[in-house]
Formats: sequence, structure tokens, C-alpha cells
Amino acid sequence: MSRAQRIGILTGGGDVPGLNSVIKSVVYSTSVSGYDVLGIRRGWMGLTHLQQGTEFDAAYIRPLNRANTRGIDRTGGTTLHTSRINPSKMRRATVPQHFGKEKLQPLEIADGVYDFTTVVLDNIAHLGLDYLIVIGGDDTLSFAKALEGQGVRIIGIPKTMDNDVQGTEYCIGFSTAITRAKELITRQRTTLGSHERIGIFRIFGRDSGFTALYTAYVTSGRCLIPEVEFDLEHLIEILLEDKRNNPSRYAFVIASEGAVWQGGSLAEYGEADAYGHKKKADIGHARRPGCPRPGGGDYPGKPRRGSDPRGDSWAPGGCARRQVYARAFAGSEVWPAQAGCSHDVQRRPLPAELRRQDGFPTAALPRHLCLRRSGSL
Repeated sequence: MSRAQRIGILTGGGDVPGLNSVIKSVVYSTSVSGYDVLGIRRGWMGLTHLQQGTEFDAAYIRPLNRANTRGIDRTGGTTLHTSRINPSKMRRATVPQHFGKEKLQPLEIADGVYDFTTVVLDNIAHLGLDYLIVIGGDDTLSFAKALEGQGVRIIGIPKTMDNDVQGTEYCIGFSTAITRAKELITRQRTTLGSHERIGIFRIFGRDSGFTALYTAYVTSGRCLIPEVEFDLEHLIEILLEDKRNNPSRYAFVIASEGAVWQGGSLAEYGEADAYGHKKKADIGHARRPGCPRPGGGDYPGKPRRGSDPRGDSWAPGGCARRQVYARAFAGSEVWPAQAGCSHDVQRRPLPAELRRQDGFPTAALPRHLCLRRSGSL
């Protein structure tokens, strides 16, 4: 008797609300068709660090079913945990302890850097995965693309609060990031007005301005994005005018973390992550020492209140719409696999039911996403 087809699923990079909804929807959608689902814990680390044996390595592999995923969509984060491991460029400090020098030597591609791609492929074969569902942003999906080139059948689901994965209109986590940023800015308005200040809010977006732009749209605020360098003098004039015209005597601007003024640059600091990214300096801190002061002294528009709402965007909860998107992604990605189709990891457009109409995403629930009831939900 042939075994049931097996699907692996992992989450990589930062956690966002909606990940557990995707995981649950995958399990519920596939279980009725007889698929086995293996949750791979700690992102790519699960496929680089697991130890092969007759039983699944419980530290990195967790069989998923309706019973153990039933309530996971009621909490934030990812029940499978995550990591920022890049298997193609692993440093000595991150390699599995059970790998001795003899096993590491063939994997070394530079001094103290190892390519674990072959290890990942071997572990995928050992687990008997027919499909691998990868939920992540550009970095996580970039390695998934490399695996696809090696013959692994990959299903990629875009996840990032930046909403900057190419080839799709929407990423898991985006709507919640906007919702949380709006809530924080709304709360900060009272402080800005009480002290008659100009506020600077720094939002996700190293290289793209989607999150900042949408947040500015729903808060009626000014916005700075990485795609367009801004004129600092002109920005100051606009903010001072906004402040004068506001009965509460305050103004604010929302800046992507990668936004930069004309002729300027933002320094990067700290150690690069697994994919080569360093942290960008805060735009407020970068400009304050040399900020123009019309008329000299402490001019009324000096940015004296700054806030970074990014951390709040990871918290549990979020908007209801992201639940719809999460289930839509899970359904639209998994059902072709159930029909025996293979997916290229190139990101596909948002399902037709969720395409933007008149500039906004619609939220009609596709008929095939209605869960088949089997026991309590």
C-alpha cells in the first residue's frame, strides 16, 4: 500500500500575525484529501540541524493535524517558531553541533562559511516530502528558489510587513502592520498636540515604501519613502505650515526606515544578518545634529518627538482581514498541489477574489476555502 503524499511547511524570518492562520488552513485543506503534513520547526534551521533516524527529530519536526492546529489561529507569531538561517551561507557559530570536521570540510565555501544546500536536500529526501511550503519574505524565499532549481517542488507564500515581495499584491502581515501603526499614531496625536510638537514616525521599509505610504493614507499624514529622495528644506516648510494650520498646533510625518534626503545617506551599523543586511540608522538621529534651523536657535519645527511603531506590529491579534488573506493564500497555493500540479517558487499574483478594485483589496472569501467540518473547529 502506497503511503500518503507528504507536505512540509516552515516559516522563516520575522514573525507576523497571520502565520498560524496559514498553517492551520494548509492542514485543514489537505487533510481531507489524505495528505500528511510535517511542520518544520525553526525555519530553515529545521532542515539544516535535524538528526536523521527512524523517528522524527522532535526538536525540529512536528507532525501536524486538525487536533494540534485547531486553536493556533487565535494567537500571533508562529507555532512552528522561526529563525534567520541562510543555509547557503552558514557561519561556523551556526552550524549543527553534531557535524564534525570531516562532514563540514566539503561544505566550506569560504573561511568559516559553509553551504548546507546539499544537507537540506538530503533531509528533504529523508523526510519524504513531496512538497515544501515556505512562508517568508524575499530572503527566505530566495533560498526556496534555489531548492526549486534543484528539483524540490516548492510552494511559496509571501510574508512580510514591508509588502515588497515581487510578483504579488499582498503579503501576510502587511494589513496588521498598517492597523497597528495607525493605532499607535492615533494615540500619539494627543501627546503631539499637548506639547505642540512635530512628530516623526519611523515605519518598516528598508527599500520600499508600501507600509509607510498606506499608513500615511489612513492617518492623513505626510510620508517619506525610499523610492524618492526628499527635499529636506521643503519638508520643513510643509511641516511648519501644517503645524500653523492645525488648531491643535501639531504636525507629523511618517518615514520608511530607508527614506533619505536629497544628497544624503543613512549609515548602516551592527553585524550583517544571514542574508547580508545591516540595520539602518534612524533618520531622526542621522539628521538632528545638522538639521537646518531657520532664524537660528530652537525653531518651532524642530523634530522633538520621535516614535518607532515597528515593534508593535508583531504583537498578537491584528485585523480580521489578514485572516481572510491567510486562508486565501493557503487555499490558492495548496489546491493546485492536490491536483498534482507543480508550482514554480516565483511569486504568483494575489488570487482573483482578493485583487484590488478601485485601489483597495477586496475581501470576498473564495468558495473553496470554506472549511469542511470534521469535528469541532
